[in-house]
Amino acid sequence: MIERAGRRFDGPYLSSDQIERQGHILELAIARLGSQGAIAFLNGEEPGLGGRPLDIAVKSSSGLEAVKRILEEL
Repeated sequence: MIERAGRRFDGPYLSSDQIERQGHILELAIARLGSQGAIAFLNGEEPGLGGRPLDIAVKSSSGLEAVKRILEEL
């Protein structure tokens, strides 16, 4: 837990690679689905991936590629 200026942050911190993957998949999803569609897709469960697309894409390069393939099919 980090405390700054009276605020507490209990969430996970992302590595620079994870931040890059997160930004990349968000950009692609918005371009393909619009902002509301991207939010719904990235935060929803995707049976073909076994989890939330955003989590899968951020976790690894192969996860990012898997989510990109699904976005291309939509």
